Amino acid sequence: MINLLPAAARTRARQEYRRRALALWTFLAAAVAVIASVFLLPTDLMLEQQMAAAHSAESQIQTTLQDPALLSSAQEVSASSALLSRISAVAASPRPSAILQLILAARPSGIAVEEISVSTAGAAASVNLGGIAATRDALLGYKTALLAIPGVGSADFPVGDLAASSTIAFTIDVHYTPPPSR
Repeated sequence: MINLLPAAARTRARQEYRRRALALWTFLAAAVAVIASVFLLPTDLMLEQQMAAAHSAESQIQTTLQDPALLSSAQEVSASSALLSRISAVAASPRPSAILQLILAARPSGIAVEEISVSTAGAAASVNLGGIAATRDALLGYKTALLAIPGVGSADFPVGDLAASSTIAFTIDVHYTPPPSR
């Protein structure tokens, strides 16, 4: 479209257009601000009431906590709670004697266990066995017997332990997690 107005009139028309656009955007921004304020006013009032209630509850709790009899009871409860959490952790850990009884009972003939080390982490235990196997078959049979124990996840030994055919020095790492109780 061709504008046939003189240059000065075109400039005034553009300025008038910009003024009207600016006025429209200013009016829209003001309208949005007013509408947002109206919608947010109930939320602000509710938050102020909740904050006042929270402050009064906090002051009641503070005055209650200042009671000397309650302070000693609270200290006893926190100490008992800490002790109970330590006892729970110990009670949940597996008993090394029970694990070792299972592992040593699974020994076939021809296996002599000479070294045992046990480490526990939570309910799981890791047992490192060292000893002498009379034959390769006895060592493989011991690994199979260990894996048949409920709760044994793995029984690993170095492949080099199978290099000799008799009088084999071995180490076996057994990872045990107690099966879920029924």
